[in-house]
Amino acid sequence: MKVIRIPYNMNEECTVHDIPDRIDDSIEASGRVLDEIKKLIDIEWAEIVVTWCKNYKDRTRDYCLIVDDIGKCKDGWTDRINRRGSRFYAGTVHGDPIVGDVVLCAREWTDSFGECDLAGLTDYEIDVFISHLRSGGKCES
Repeated sequence: MKVIRIPYNMNEECTVHDIPDRIDDSIEASGRVLDEIKKLIDIEWAEIVVTWCKNYKDRTRDYCLIVDDIGKCKDGWTDRINRRGSRFYAGTVHGDPIVGDVVLCAREWTDSFGECDLAGLTDYEIDVFISHLRSGGKCES
């Protein structure tokens, strides 16, 4: 599944990564996907944060950020505020910015587990999000 890594360092480019997708619908396989994402952004505890971005073409899909759940508990966290990631979360509205590197991916509502699962971004979504990350525009697909 394709995801976008959004570094907190504004001098680093956002990059697209292909995370090995789960091979079955077991909870263990789904957990391995999240483990790979956590390795990508070098975090121990992950939190899934729903973005304000909407997919008007497919209501069973929305977008989320995988963030460091304890990022604000670490020394010097104010130096690691992710301004690009915070735009997806509207951190200035909530007064709660995103800290550290994050991963942007999709969520799909499916029958497995009775809720939603992490999903990769399509090539079109990647193009739209990368364009908006560079320009600071709104994100609607």
